[in-house]
Amino acid sequence: MPPPGDHTLVYRGSQLQLNVAQWFRKLDNEFGVGIGNCIASNFQKKMQKHELATSLEECVQYMKDQCSHLKSYDIEVDSTAARLQEAQQDLIDAQKRIVKLQEELLECKSAEVNQLKAAVTETVESSLKVEFQSYSDKLKSNLPKTPAMASGTIKSVVKSVVEEEDRSRSMMIFGLTEEEDEQLPDRVGKVLEEIGIKPRLEACRLGKLRQEGKTRPIKVTVSSATVVNSVMLRARELKQSSLYSSVYVHRDRSPEDRVKRKELIAEMRKKKESDPLHKHFIRGGTVISAPI
Repeated sequence: MPPPGDHTLVYRGSQLQLNVAQWFRKLDNEFGVGIGNCIASNFQKKMQKHELATSLEECVQYMKDQCSHLKSYDIEVDSTAARLQEAQQDLIDAQKRIVKLQEELLECKSAEVNQLKAAVTETVESSLKVEFQSYSDKLKSNLPKTPAMASGTIKSVVKSVVEEEDRSRSMMIFGLTEEEDEQLPDRVGKVLEEIGIKPRLEACRLGKLRQEGKTRPIKVTVSSATVVNSVMLRARELKQSSLYSSVYVHRDRSPEDRVKRKELIAEMRKKKESDPLHKHFIRGGTVISAPI
């Protein structure tokens, strides 16, 4: 029978082995270490004091190794977290740069729009000034030089200026046959498209309906005198048109100008009959003859 002191030592050693074996099983179950069951089975055997000390020393070394591994895992986790945080910051910086570029692009577009608005406003204002100046000059040129003017004279002058301004935006078309229920603006538009011009216009025939075979002239009003000038520069091209070779375009003239024009045409026809070896045409309010 062992001495009481030895019995106590054996008891305490067995209890320690049991506690260590349970601890390793718990470690293996909770963390999946994989070696806990093996060590626990060793501690279930009966051991001498030096064997128990050696096994405990091995356990302590094992724990140190595991702690070292855990520290290395912590370092890797910290490094990965730092890289992730750095990547997130780079993404945030990139998003900020994109937002800044978008804002700069919007500012550029806004500046371009403002410049375009300013240019359009300036052009319109300049055009209005020119039109008003032209109107004023015409009004002044038609005013008599007497210091006093009667009310009827002023009205007559203003009416003359307004009519002249209206005529500058109008032209006459001759030779376009009449059709029943015709859409005159559309028909006139097709005539002008033939010479490459597509203005907005109003059109109406003048005079009463004539007998069959004769067509009434058409008065065409456009937005400005510039459009009329463009049409007149290209009106001769209608002679080469297969559809509108018999259609003629002239400026809208006052009654006095029409009478004078009629006289010039009669004079030109007489010269053509009397002098067929020359070319005769009207320019600048006179009949001009030139060699063919």
